[in-house]
Amino acid sequence: MTTPTNPKMRRDIFFCGKSPNQITRQTHPNGAAFFAGLDRATIADMHGRNRIARTLIVGLTCGLAGLSLAGSKTDGGPGVAVEAGAYLPTSSKIQDALGKQITTFGFGPGTIANPKGGTLSPDFAFITARKNGNKLFILPVTMTYQKTLGDAATANVVPFVSVGAGLAYFDYSIRDQAGVRTAAKKIGLTGTASVGVVISKRLTLSAEYNVFSKQDGLDFNGLKLTATLTLFKL
Repeated sequence: MTTPTNPKMRRDIFFCGKSPNQITRQTHPNGAAFFAGLDRATIADMHGRNRIARTLIVGLTCGLAGLSLAGSKTDGGPGVAVEAGAYLPTSSKIQDALGKQITTFGFGPGTIANPKGGTLSPDFAFITARKNGNKLFILPVTMTYQKTLGDAATANVVPFVSVGAGLAYFDYSIRDQAGVRTAAKKIGLTGTASVGVVISKRLTLSAEYNVFSKQDGLDFNGLKLTATLTLFKL
């Protein structure tokens, strides 16, 4: 049997008997890669959107970090901190696809609790999971205001409350119980509210509720339980 050399004929033969939603990577006879069933203009638009999304996230991250360092002269001083914990999604659909507990980790300037009451700092925390062919990656980038409820200069354990807002980058591919898969890479809005304690100005234990704008009808809201350790001050 002779293999057709016309790209359109090859694409039509490949799609025979397949759903339009089944997008599979093919190779053009000349060696250029393209997605069967999508024209080049659509593919270029998808790549363009992804580049814009990454640029916005990187720009916001750098900007928030700069604001935090600029304001550190009036608070407890910046540091380098790492955080890890568990994310508990509230949506039953997300729980069925990825489990009731999702890993989260992140980093930040680790501003030391201010004895005068409040600090403003950025927060970058990844939420990521893979299970049964489903995947989720969320990068919320927020500016958070933390209000201490005690004197951090004299107390070893200081409770606090905080609120934050910003943008979030979403990369997900989730199949529901009916077998329908929803996948996309997008930017949306996010907000947080949390309570916790700062121990010895270095260790923070917190419970934070995260609200995300819905993406393709998917609800990624959930409760995050986190431990944050400031490694050292700058």
